[in-house]
Amino acid sequence: MLKVTRLKNGLKIITEHIPDVHSATISVLVSVGSAVENSQMNGASHFVEHLLFKGTETRSAQQIAQSIEDYGGSLNAFTEKELIMQGSCLNRLELLWIYFAI
Repeated sequence: MLKVTRLKNGLKIITEHIPDVHSATISVLVSVGSAVENSQMNGASHFVEHLLFKGTETRSAQQIAQSIEDYGGSLNAFTEKELIMQGSCLNRLELLWIYFAI
């Protein structure tokens, strides 16, 4: 069963606990996409998707990906007409700290 929590700042968090599953998937979905782009902004949503894989001030994109993939996890992103998604899947819940250390 899905649980929806809305934070004070309006951010919606959707969680689901599945007994006996020892993995976690984290997705960040942004409600924008190519459907709201005019001709001057054409491609902006797809560009933002790629910016999400540029790394941080302290870790390169390759270091972040390697940290997750070393433990069997994966990273992915896509752009659709109405949203941008960036997410990762970790095979073991105790490794969730890798994602949040980014």
